[in-house]
Amino acid sequence: MRRFLKHQREAEAHGIRMQSQIGGAGALGPDTMQKPSETLAEGIEEEEEKVIPDYYEALSNIPDIQPNLRWVEDGDGQVINQHADFLQLVPPTSFQSPSSKLVKKIDDNIRQIQETRKLASKISVIKQMQVQTQVRSGWR
Repeated sequence: MRRFLKHQREAEAHGIRMQSQIGGAGALGPDTMQKPSETLAEGIEEEEEKVIPDYYEALSNIPDIQPNLRWVEDGDGQVINQHADFLQLVPPTSFQSPSSKLVKKIDDNIRQIQETRKLASKISVIKQMQVQTQVRSGWR
């Protein structure tokens, strides 16, 4: 209601009146027109009331950035690491499995596969060199 009265006062200030008000108020004259009463709460509002809901504004849908994800620089322009509190050093033995027959067998198999791959790569290099020398000698 307060918004309606505010718009009505603005319309009267600009000289725009509705037809029903002009017909009824014309007989009374401008001096006898009643002005809408103002409430004490009218002056308390500091910001403008929004007529449009928040979800129509694009910026209201953007979530706030978490404090640990913010880009903060110190006085020298260096970026302050926000993740230092969350990083912890893990003891080197935490990723090793306890020794057992199965673990020993798996480690031996992995070691053998690695050696086989090294040997296969050396053989492929030697074959490639042999093919290159045959191609070059065939062109002459």
